Amino acid sequence: MKVLSCLPIGYQKVTDTRDNSFVYQLRYACLVRPYGPFIEDPAGSITKIKLIDPAGYKQYFDWGQIGDQIISRALELKLKLSV
Repeated sequence: MKVLSCLPIGYQKVTDTRDNSFVYQLRYACLVRPYGPFIEDPAGSITKIKLIDPAGYKQYFDWGQIGDQIISRALELKLKLSV
């Protein structure tokens, strides 16, 4: 996918409770366009790409309350994104 424009949603600090190590995950809202049809993932773990309606994202993955906040903020930012 070619990123046409993007805005940051925010970040999340994720802590591993086993050893208190952590990473930061950055979240962005992006307008994208496919370069062309999906052919293959060189690593083999992705079998197809599907564009989905953000309102129905829980049919595909569920990140709980945090996911709801991420999607809600992404939809707000969508109005500010331009090509």
